[in-house]
Amino acid sequence: MAEFELDVATLLRTEEHSGRVERKLSLMGSRKATDSRGEERRRIKTILEAAVAMGNSLPGESVYLIFGQRDDGTIAGEVDPDGYSLTPEQAKSARDRLTDLLMQVGIAVSWHSRSENSRRVWIAQFIGRRRGFWYTTADGAILVRSGGRTYPADPNTVAGWVAERLEMTSRSRHDAAIDRLHLLQEVGEAIAAFEDATAAAALDAPLGPPSSWTVMDRVALAPVEKRWLDYWSALRGVDRSLVGLVDTVLPTSRQLVREQRPPLTAKDLLPAATAELRQALELAHADINRINP
Repeated sequence: MAEFELDVATLLRTEEHSGRVERKLSLMGSRKATDSRGEERRRIKTILEAAVAMGNSLPGESVYLIFGQRDDGTIAGEVDPDGYSLTPEQAKSARDRLTDLLMQVGIAVSWHSRSENSRRVWIAQFIGRRRGFWYTTADGAILVRSGGRTYPADPNTVAGWVAERLEMTSRSRHDAAIDRLHLLQEVGEAIAAFEDATAAAALDAPLGPPSSWTVMDRVALAPVEKRWLDYWSALRGVDRSLVGLVDTVLPTSRQLVREQRPPLTAKDLLPAATAELRQALELAHADINRINP
């Protein structure tokens, strides 16, 4: 639990019709506790319904359940539904139980406390729904808040939330398609550099990756070593550019990297690699054109 960083006095004066706060006398709900788990759920049903309704009505904003404050604004502190004081253990147990029940409907709360005249008020803070999503009660009710009261959401409201989700899905697909295009363009730059390096290095005798070179290899190829180093560096560039793309994309480029071919034989695969890349770029552009973000 953290001490409040808000203007608590202002929060405690906030009217419920703002839709931002809901006051409850007790952490234990509106009626006395019973031994029945089902009765316990019904006893705090109004708390859960208020939380769902506020969360649905203020998307992305902080909303608050205030416990220990009467509707007239006076502070009662940690009390049971009849106004009798709770022990610290009872208050903690009630908070833990509320936290669990709220989590069951997808609401994660952070608890804050404030003492006034030796009476402690507890405030559960959480964030309203994300666009395209909404909270429901344990029995599936979709609720909203209006004028400090809780109501079932009308079909048009829910349809609007569904439209938000469809819009978000479209944007997500569009962003993914753009990312894929950028990755393919990076591969294109790497392949172009590799083609140039291959053309230069293919004039020399075949030689494997630098890690396999012997001293005699380095002596023999000293005049052309830079071209060979550039070739293997360019091939590593192709390898790095393929990171982020699924394994089934650009199989010939992956074959070049996997087989570590020297320039003379790598030249044989380059036409197929560039053709695959061109086709992948065309498909990526077509995907973007089909998606309306």
